[in-house]
Amino acid sequence: MKKLTHLIAILTAGTVVLTPFVGHSQEATAAAKEEKKSPAFAGLVTEVDTTARTVTVANKKKDETVTYTLTETTKFTDAEGKEAAMEVVTVGTRVRVNPTAEGETTAKAVKLVAKKDKEEKEEKAESTPAAAE
Repeated sequence: MKKLTHLIAILTAGTVVLTPFVGHSQEATAAAKEEKKSPAFAGLVTEVDTTARTVTVANKKKDETVTYTLTETTKFTDAEGKEAAMEVVTVGTRVRVNPTAEGETTAKAVKLVAKKDKEEKEEKAESTPAAAE
């Protein structure tokens, strides 16, 4: 009986001592997840101004268009994830833009996005002449 009482006392003390750390760990995890959430904006490039170093991206689903400023530190990657130059971003290109901060219009990173299989099939069907009947 004494052993059981001692065991309960030890477990209770351990719980009291460790509880603040568990709460802190959960808060830190939640904060890390918030930081990882990206306010990225994806869409089709509708305008590129190399002189002003801007790119305008339209997202049809959100019915929204945003013009981003490109800086010397903006990173560009192609659809395979390889580093690229600003010149890969052209009108009609599908991109995902990560701004420097949520609500900002300065681009931290611009990544080209590969076309989805469905879009490729639709384009192929449009470009292929119908078989003569």
